[in-house]
Amino acid sequence: MGLEDARELAHLPPHERARIVFEAESSARREPLLRSLRVLTWIAGVGAAAAWAAFPFLAHADARAALFLPVGLTFLGAAAAVVRAFHGIKVRRLHLRDVLLLEDLRPAACFACGRSLRQVDAARCPGCGAQLLRRSQAP
Repeated sequence: MGLEDARELAHLPPHERARIVFEAESSARREPLLRSLRVLTWIAGVGAAAAWAAFPFLAHADARAALFLPVGLTFLGAAAAVVRAFHGIKVRRLHLRDVLLLEDLRPAACFACGRSLRQVDAARCPGCGAQLLRRSQAP
């Protein structure tokens, strides 16, 4: 599920939803941890490919020692990709909330508790107290 399918944006017209999702994803791409994980995934993938390509030449000495590098790099790359995927979802949702707050647009559902806010006319969520609008009073 991408950000464009988020419950919090269900009340917005498609063109407005696409613009907000683009802003949130472009700001999330600049997140330092996601950039580091992207680089680590790439380096581990290239290293694993090189290690697996060199494996036949290294295996004649000690097969267990020769397997350590390619298998280790493969697992490192896979772990970095999984962490990046799950952390990326969280970061993109946080940036989506920030974009909605900056533009003073009320989400259709609370980001913190998930409560539907379609009939709520307040600056804070009645369920958990999370901030919904940047200004102090509701329109």
